[in-house]
Amino acid sequence: MLIFQSYKKPLNLDYFKYVLFLLFEIEKKKAPGGIIKTITKEVLSSFNVMIPILDEQTKIADFLSNIDLKIDALNTKMEHSKTFKKGLLQKMFV
Repeated sequence: MLIFQSYKKPLNLDYFKYVLFLLFEIEKKKAPGGIIKTITKEVLSSFNVMIPILDEQTKIADFLSNIDLKIDALNTKMEHSKTFKKGLLQKMFV
């Protein structure tokens, strides 16, 4: 668990969340370990985070949040379709 207490620049926390998530995903592929990957303090300390102006951070975070909402909606639709398909298959063999 990471705890950041202060920031040197104005920061949109949603933007920062997305950037850190991406950095962790990239590092996770390179990290040592079998099932449980370990990202060391040294690796974490070497992360370089690009911080654009606050307005740009907000635009990026909003854009990525909207994509997440669309992905969630499509996943829900896909699950409903699978359930519907399962129901149709059950009716075929009854």
